[in-house]
Amino acid sequence: AGIQAAREAGLTPIKINTVLMRGINAGDEHSEVAELIDFAVAEQATIRFIELMPMKQGMDWEQNYISIDEILQRDDVRQRIDMDAALQSENTAARYLPLKNGKGDVGFIMPMSERFCEGCNRLRLTADGGLRSCLPDDDQLNLRDVMRNGGSDDDIRAVFLRSALIKPEIGTYKFDADDEKRSMISIGG
Repeated sequence: AGIQAAREAGLTPIKINTVLMRGINAGDEHSEVAELIDFAVAEQATIRFIELMPMKQGMDWEQNYISIDEILQRDDVRQRIDMDAALQSENTAARYLPLKNGKGDVGFIMPMSERFCEGCNRLRLTADGGLRSCLPDDDQLNLRDVMRNGGSDDDIRAVFLRSALIKPEIGTYKFDADDEKRSMISIGG
């Protein structure tokens, strides 16, 4: 119903993001990857598969991690995707392969197996007004207070520019007692 409502509201193209988790939706006899591709085709949407990332301290993410490369070795996936095509990029983290039926693409986001930091141009606004230049990095600027204190358009623009300047060269997915980071679950994508 949500996809239909988005389509009716003109919110296209429709992209469905799916985090891959071994034993949950990918990697074994319970894999739903092929079914999810078929669902996206039926809904005239693009599906994008995302490698699982360490999302919070204490999460045993490696137990459920599965690489995109492993997914692309599955026969049921290879039957649906044109594996002879070159991965295409649209200046985003996602890389795309066309469907064999010629009606769309499947996207792959590989933050763990194929880092894309050098091409990342994202800034994220958190629900509490922080402006982050890197998803796994804790450095963020407080945009909320600038806006609530009557900041001008130039003041707001300056926060965005500073955020871009503090963007690390390589984001670090690491959570430990000495360097505890904010859970990415509370940040949003």
